[in-house]
Amino acid sequence: MPAFVSLLGQKVSVTVLFDSGTEGGGKVEAAIKANKIAGKRVFFVGSVLEQKHSDIENLLTVGDYLGLYNQAFGG
Repeated sequence: MPAFVSLLGQKVSVTVLFDSGTEGGGKVEAAIKANKIAGKRVFFVGSVLEQKHSDIENLLTVGDYLGLYNQAFGG
């Protein structure tokens, strides 16, 4: 995300949901501390699920995931 902010500028108004506990998370947190990214617009999956290491797919149930997978690949 810091690369996108560098390219697009800070005037872009988006809210972002990030995986938690990944190597990119530290860069995002550093950018927030440096006021390059508005921290109030950044959420980590881990804070939603109260788990340190969480990915966006952890927000889906197995049934939801399989439904999306089958829909995407015609299964």
